[in-house]
Amino acid sequence: NDKTDRRNGFYVSPTDPEINYVPIIEPGVARFWPFGMIEIQERDHCLALTDLDAPNMRIVAVDVNEPGDPADWKSLVDEGDEVLQSATVLGGRILISTLCVTENKLRSCNLQGVDFREIDVPGGSSFSLPVCKREETECFVGVHGYRHPLATYRYDVADETLSMYR
Repeated sequence: NDKTDRRNGFYVSPTDPEINYVPIIEPGVARFWPFGMIEIQERDHCLALTDLDAPNMRIVAVDVNEPGDPADWKSLVDEGDEVLQSATVLGGRILISTLCVTENKLRSCNLQGVDFREIDVPGGSSFSLPVCKREETECFVGVHGYRHPLATYRYDVADETLSMYR
């Protein structure tokens, strides 16, 4: 097993105490980066970025009690021309950082993977998205780039704005 292989495995411990750890994805299959939990039809689902069948990454929702075959995972944000770099969930939205050729973008969508909104950001920037609780309505994003040093910005879910935090 190559210790530098980015195709990590991921296992969960379901809420049912009778069930041991359940594999969502075995090591060596694909990259799988969980970033939040949501409820779909009264069942807990793990949200994750994965490159399984999507070299530019996609966002999937996986039932943690019955992950099933990866072909059955619910795709919330399909692979596109832009590389999905990171994501977090808060206030009923998914905040997504993408790379498009030479420019990073920040956008959000609802928990069904629709209603995309672009978020105005300083040009030439990269982003460090935090891990958030889904009920939070704001988060603090690290914004940095070749034109300006690292700064902290506040993202407000209600008005979809990113503003310098002092």
